[in-house]
Parts: sequence; C-alpha cells; structure tokens
Amino acid sequence: MKRRLRILLSRFTLVALTIIALFLAGFLVVAGAFYLLKLILEAVFVSGAEWIDLIFRAVGWIVVVATAIHIINRNMMPEAKVLWLLCIVAFNAFGVAIYAVFSYNRPSRRQRKKFLALKEEAHKFTRPTLSKEELVSGMGRWAAVSRALYTKNEHAVVYRGTDTKYYPTGEDFFRHFLFDLQRAKKYIFLEYFIIEYGVMWGTVLDILKAKAAEGVEVRVLYDDIGSMGYVRAGYYKYLRKQGIKCYKFNPFVPVVSNFHNNRDHRKIAVIDGQVAYTGGINLADEYINVKQPYGNWKDTAVRLEGEGAKSLLFMFLRFWDLCSGKTEDFSRFLPEESGVRGEGFVQPYSDGPIPLYGRHLGEDLYINILSVAEKYVWIMTPYLILDYRMR
Repeated sequence: MKRRLRILLSRFTLVALTIIALFLAGFLVVAGAFYLLKLILEAVFVSGAEWIDLIFRAVGWIVVVATAIHIINRNMMPEAKVLWLLCIVAFNAFGVAIYAVFSYNRPSRRQRKKFLALKEEAHKFTRPTLSKEELVSGMGRWAAVSRALYTKNEHAVVYRGTDTKYYPTGEDFFRHFLFDLQRAKKYIFLEYFIIEYGVMWGTVLDILKAKAAEGVEVRVLYDDIGSMGYVRAGYYKYLRKQGIKCYKFNPFVPVVSNFHNNRDHRKIAVIDGQVAYTGGINLADEYINVKQPYGNWKDTAVRLEGEGAKSLLFMFLRFWDLCSGKTEDFSRFLPEESGVRGEGFVQPYSDGPIPLYGRHLGEDLYINILSVAEKYVWIMTPYLILDYRMR
C-alpha cells in the first residue's frame, strides 16, 4: 500500500498527469474554437442552416491542410514529418491538438537570446589555433571533416597539447575520476544528465563537500527530468547548503512546463581547466556495476588533459550561465599553461536543440566521417535508431 502511495504521489505521476492535462487543454482549445465558430455561423445564417455544416467542415479542413503545410515546411526529420501528417489525417482536429501540444521543443526567446550572448563571450577564447596547412599536414583527408565541423560550430576548435585517455568501463573511469577530483585546487564543474543517491554519487559528493570547505569552487548542473526519481525535487537546495553551487537544467513545472524533451544529456566534468572528462557515464551506481538492474553495464569515458580541456570548460560555462541568468567573465576560469605536449589533435564539440545549435550537428559529423572513410567505421551504441539520412 505504501509503495503504491509513493508511486501515486511521485513526480513521475505528476509529469504523466501534466502531459494528459496539456493534451486535454490543447483539444479543448481546438474544439472550443470550432464550437464558437459554429455558434457565430448559426447566429448569422439563421435561415441558411444547410450551409453552416458545409462551412464548418470547410474550416476544419482548412485548419488540417494549413497544419500539414506547416509540418512539411518545418526543419525536422522526414520520418517525423510523415508521422505527424498521418496523425492529423487520421484524427483531424484531435491530431491538430496533439501536434500543437507535443511537437515543439523550442527553448524560450529569453534562452535563445541569452545563449547567443554566451556564444559571443565564449568565442573570444575559442579562436582557431591551427592553420589550414597545419590541419592538412597533420590530418590528411580528415582535415576536411574537421573544417566542416568548425564551420557549423565555431566553438569546435582543434587543439594540440592534449593527452587523451580512453576508459572502456565505468569502473576504470571512476578510479581515475576520484583521483582527479581530490587533486582540485581552484574549481570543480560537473554537468550530468543523471545523478542518483548511491555509492558512486555519495563518494563523489563527499569529495565535493570537502573541497568546498577548503575553498575550492564547486558547481553542479544536473537535468531535472533525467534525475527525477533518483534525487528528490529540491535536492539542489540541499547541495547549496553544503557550499556547492547548483542548478537544475530546465526544471519541470507542472502545467507551465511544456518542453519536457528539451534535456541536457551531457556528461561533463572539468577540474581546474586542466583536466576534463566526457562520455556516456552518469553518476549512478549501475554505471560502475555496484548494482545491476539491467545486467552488467557497459559504458565508456574519455579524459582530456591540457589545452583540449578548455573546450569542455566553455561548454559547461555557457549552459551554467544559461541556467543562472548571469553572464560571467570566462577569462577568470582559464587555466595556466599546462605544459602538456600530447600527440595528435583533439576537437571537442557540442550539440543541442536546433534553435540554439542549427542543424543536427552530431549526425552531420557522423555522415561526414562515413563519407570520408575508406576501410572501416566501427560504431558502438545502445540506441540504434537510424533515420533516412544515416541509412
């Protein structure tokens, strides 16, 4: 009984009820508009009742056709367009209501304006470090892929002087991650889709508390819906009381929130601007196989030390300032010269909602890689959902 009550009162239930409420609200608006139109027609054309139904149906089809034209002209994947067109053809006004409520994932105008300002701030520190000739001599035919990535995302700078380390498992990553956290002298910045009570996050949190007490600046940014059910709704307040600066990305607000799928799926850790981690590993126990709700968990991470770590620093700062509403001087977080030499080049990049980032940057990059490859391309992914372009 207690378990059922917890589920009934959980935030998941609240999200589900909100989505249902939004759909009903959308349907009522569409149905109410049609009903009001019918009342007006009946009041104006009292003696022409046979025309009212015809006009009413015509207006309905005009709305459906206009919605279909809007879908066709939207910048979205062809498969998505086909599904939405089938929806409105099958359900007419119902389909229009569903489309109106659930098809949009746009950040607010304020967020877009703020993000553009933050891009300009970061751009001061993300100028190309290598000439075209250096790229071609160092990367050969892959230089074209690198230049195309930078053209689409001017913050995707190519860096030298970076040591890289690949971790094939969460357990391997975790050992090195804790060691680097304990060495932090100036700041620790963490941005994760999921944080969850348990051994992994508990161990990290103990270090964060200790570092904050030492005067190290600690910031945590986590996704609200991604972490829903894993930490309580007001968890960010608890972290702030521990001396840790914290925000939730795109907080869920019942009824008011409509853009539930606009999520921060990134996993970024930056330590003193010298070391940075990214990959697929969240701060939850299944990623290090302390618990195994889905069997043995396989995920990966990458560690950057040196110049390339600055790119992930700027990625974090842009999203942090987007959530805080402030615009900081990024220069105060720049690390001193690390002296790391490293081999080869690294080019970190970030993707995100189309209104903020343009096209599907990640997909474009993969297609460019597939186009240039001559011998093989190896892909490992938990989510094999191929669209038309990728196929």
